[in-house]
Amino acid sequence: MLLRPGVSWRKDRQATSPARAEASDQVRVSRVTWDTSGAVVTDTFAQGAASAVEVSALPTSLQAVILQLAPAETATVWVEAGVDGPGSAASVHHLLLVDIVPGRRMPKLDADAAKRDPNAKATGAGVSCKELRAGTGRTKPSAKSTIRTVLDCYTLDGRFFEGNARGDGPSEGPLASHPAKLRTQWTAMTIGEQRRCWFPPNAELGFGEGDSPELVCDATLLGTSTR
Repeated sequence: MLLRPGVSWRKDRQATSPARAEASDQVRVSRVTWDTSGAVVTDTFAQGAASAVEVSALPTSLQAVILQLAPAETATVWVEAGVDGPGSAASVHHLLLVDIVPGRRMPKLDADAAKRDPNAKATGAGVSCKELRAGTGRTKPSAKSTIRTVLDCYTLDGRFFEGNARGDGPSEGPLASHPAKLRTQWTAMTIGEQRRCWFPPNAELGFGEGDSPELVCDATLLGTSTR
């Protein structure tokens, strides 16, 4: 099964558990890695009990496979040269997902709720929004306002992408510090309003990401003040 360019895999042993790891979790994984000549490069089975590691600490080629496995399932993964970075060699892996150590679980959106709503109102530059909750007043931010906000963004299949849920709560700062596509939304909202907006790929929403997919973001304006 082709998982991503340069990575194909096959599940070798099926388990009955519905548990699946998420990107924020740790996992205990045993694996054997061979190079193209058949020589063993890595064999953690020989090291005894598998240590818990962050999913993000695994080779890029293996992360998506691990997220598809339940505990006690095994898989074979074929990786082409260059997938794990410039100069990385082609390899074959046998994986056993021993256990999942849950980390901080990110929120999700129902896949139907995440799909672009054809009735959402276009707000320019490929962005469309719909109101989820009306504001409690008439005050809207101005160019000199300081605003307190919550923004959480998801991919169109409902997976959390980035936002305040990953940190310690709402953000507060000058409106002028927000990216242009977000300033357009905040200045149109009243205190207490929540809206769901669909942004085109590479929307530059201030997460520090490189290429980003099309995103659906829930935005809430908690407060605004002018000093």
